[in-house]
Amino acid sequence: MEKQDLIKNWTRDLRKNGFDNSTDWKYIIREVRKAAEIKVGRKPKKLPEFLTMDEVRDILSVSYNLQHSRNTTKKGLIIETLLKSGLRNSELCNLRVENIDFKTGVFKVVEGKGKKDRFALMPVSLLNKLKIYLSGRESGYLFLNEHSKPFSTRTLQYIVKEIREKAAINKQITPHTLRHTFASVLINEGIDIRKIQRLLGHEDISTTQLYTHVLLNDMKDEVLQITDKIN
Repeated sequence: MEKQDLIKNWTRDLRKNGFDNSTDWKYIIREVRKAAEIKVGRKPKKLPEFLTMDEVRDILSVSYNLQHSRNTTKKGLIIETLLKSGLRNSELCNLRVENIDFKTGVFKVVEGKGKKDRFALMPVSLLNKLKIYLSGRESGYLFLNEHSKPFSTRTLQYIVKEIREKAAINKQITPHTLRHTFASVLINEGIDIRKIQRLLGHEDISTTQLYTHVLLNDMKDEVLQITDKIN
């Protein structure tokens, strides 16, 4: 019997026995790999790309000054919040006003990646701008679109893309790039990596350690020039 026929007969028998959805098939594939002792290699993690401080200033300036309107202010606040909180795209979309303590700057991320809650921080400079934007509103999603609905992750991606193009920054920038920038700034300032891990909600410390590699790459030429002079 041909391999293809064997697979067809096998899958037909599995479906007859109730294995008929994606969850079942993921389980079957995982168990077959175990039984056959097939090791699946993981893709190497790419080093995260981040913005320089000059690029940060450019992108903030453009996001607030494209045109003088409440909508532009909202875009500026979205960019600034991503940069200064380290939130993921989806986490910012789901952030609620009642989960922000405007006195301490502590806010709660509800059901972040892996459905886990965590606490993070916002600086006073950002909190003051958010208070003005909210105009006394004390509940609901932090950022609302023109239909008073929460932003979608796709819309936030579009906003970041629009600002990047207007700022003429020659990098592929996404909301996650702004999160990378937040982490890289903290690493550069000497904040303990485990504290950064907690702020970002990384389950594995090795994910956070990627930022140290970025920092090393960034300073490599400068350091090598200096150390080369040591005799």
